[in-house]
Amino acid sequence: MSRLKTIAFAASHVVFGLIGFLLATRDTGPAPRSPRATPSLSKNQPDGTRWIEKSSGLTHSLRPLKNWRGSEHVMAWNALCRAKLSTKDRIQTQRELLKSWAKVDLAAAMRAALDEAWDSDDEQHYNATGPLVDAFADAFASHPEESWDLIQNGGFGIGSSMLRQVWIQTIGTKAPLLLAALVKDLSPNDREMAVNVCASGTWYSLNKETQTKLLEQFAALPANIISSEQLADFLTMDPEEMGASALREELLHIQNPADRIAAAKAVVLGRLLAPAPTEEIAAAIADLPQPLKQDILISALDTGVSMTGEKLTSLLDLLVAENTWEKLGKRQVPGMLLASSRNGNARQIADWVTTIPFRKEATEMFYRGVETYLSDNMETSKEWIAAIPSQEWRDRAYATYSQGALNAKKDPTASRWALDHIQDPVFKSEAERWRLNWEKKRAIPSK
Repeated sequence: MSRLKTIAFAASHVVFGLIGFLLATRDTGPAPRSPRATPSLSKNQPDGTRWIEKSSGLTHSLRPLKNWRGSEHVMAWNALCRAKLSTKDRIQTQRELLKSWAKVDLAAAMRAALDEAWDSDDEQHYNATGPLVDAFADAFASHPEESWDLIQNGGFGIGSSMLRQVWIQTIGTKAPLLLAALVKDLSPNDREMAVNVCASGTWYSLNKETQTKLLEQFAALPANIISSEQLADFLTMDPEEMGASALREELLHIQNPADRIAAAKAVVLGRLLAPAPTEEIAAAIADLPQPLKQDILISALDTGVSMTGEKLTSLLDLLVAENTWEKLGKRQVPGMLLASSRNGNARQIADWVTTIPFRKEATEMFYRGVETYLSDNMETSKEWIAAIPSQEWRDRAYATYSQGALNAKKDPTASRWALDHIQDPVFKSEAERWRLNWEKKRAIPSK
C-alpha cells in the first residue's frame, strides 16, 4: 500500500471510530479524555470503519457504517454536539458522516449541515459555502438531476444558495453539458459562476466532441445570457500559434457576421490586437463587416483597460467612428479617461472629449474627461472653456468648473462666475440646483 493510501486508511479509522464511540456513549455521555483523544480501534474490522454497538436498552447489534439507516446517522449527528472535540476533529467527523448520510437521505443530511452553527470554525475551513456543504459533492455528482431538483424545491431557504454553488462547481466538472442546459434558468450570479466553471481548466480536459457540443449549447443562447466575451473563453484555438493575421483572414470570409461564434472569434482577435499601435488595429479591421469591427475594437479596449494618453484616445476615435455608443455605454470609459487624466494626461484628455459628438452616452465621458484639468487649472482653464466649439460641451465644462470650484476649492465666487456663462437656460437651471444643494449642506447663503 502506498504511503498516501496508508494515511487515508488510517484517517478513516479515526473518523469512523470516533462516530462509533459517540453513538455507543450517547446516553451516558463521553468518557473523560483530552479534547483530541480518539478511541482505540479493533484491528479486525475489515472495512476500515468502527463497528457501532447500540446500547441503552436497545437490541445490541454490530453494523458497519455503510449499512447505517438514516436514523443511525441522526443519532451520530446529535451525539457530536456534546463531544469534546477540537474544531478540526469535529469538522472532519461531520464531513465524513454527511458523506455517508447523503447516500441514505440526502435531504436530511443537507438540512443538518445547513442548521449547523459555524461561528467558531477556524479560518482553515472557511469558504463561501461554509466548512460542511461541499461534503455533498460526491452525492451531487452521482445524482445530478435529482439533487438539483431537491436543491430547487427542498425548501432550504437562504441555504439553497450555498448548495447551488457546490452543485454548480461539481457538475461543471463532472457533467458540463447538463450544466450548460440549465444556464438560461439560473440567476445572473449563478449563471456567471456556471459559465466560468465550464470555461476553466475543465474545458481542456474534455474531448473534442464534448467541447464542440458545449460551445454550440452556449452559442445558441442570446447575448444577454452569455456574452461574446464569455464565448471567446471557450474557443480552443491557441491565439499565439494561430496569430492575428490568420484569424483576421478567417473572419474576412465569414458567411454570417451575426453568428455568435464569429463574434467570439472577433473578441479573440481584439485581444490579440490590443497591444498593437492604433494604425495597425485600424488596418486589420478595415475590410471586416461592421458588427465584427465593433466586437474587435471593444475587445481591444477591454483588454487594454490600463492604457492611457494617445493610445486610449486614438482607440476611442476608432470606436466613435464605428458608432459603437451602445457598447461603449456599458464599459468603464469614463473611469479610464479619469485615470488617464490623473496620470499626467489631463490636458490631452480634456481636449479630446470636446471633439466627440454631443450625445447622452458621451456625457459622463465628458465630465470625467475634463474635471482633473479644470480643477488643477482654475485660472488658465477659463480661456480654454471659452474656446470649446460646441455650446453643449462648453456649457457642461462651465458646470464642471462650478462643481470643482465648490467641492475642491471651496470658492463660491468662482462657481458663480462659471454658472453665469452657461447659455442653455434649461441646463443652467440644473447646474444651479447642483450649487443650491452644496449651499444647503453648508448653510451658505446664495450670492
